[in-house]
Amino acid sequence: MTRAKAAADAAPLLAVVERNLANEASGETLAITLAPGGALVLYHGTGGDLPAISPTLQRSVMAELTLPLERNRLMALAAHVQERVRATGRGRRTTPPEQQAF
Repeated sequence: MTRAKAAADAAPLLAVVERNLANEASGETLAITLAPGGALVLYHGTGGDLPAISPTLQRSVMAELTLPLERNRLMALAAHVQERVRATGRGRRTTPPEQQAF
């Protein structure tokens, strides 16, 4: 099973995608369905000039990180997204069996 298929079956809360990969295949990356309240994070390594990313991709990105230097920031962002989902009630809801539609 491909990662895209796995993401479609169980929508991730946080998608961490390598910046150049996202820039090259922005249409496919943007097609990843995130869980309600989820976020897209891009990362890149240290050094080197980075090409500009498309405005469409920029608008859908929560953060762009330099890994491994900003790994603590990544963990903080993940915790923030999880807390935001919990606080807004966008997490997975379990419907009691007697209220499920048939």
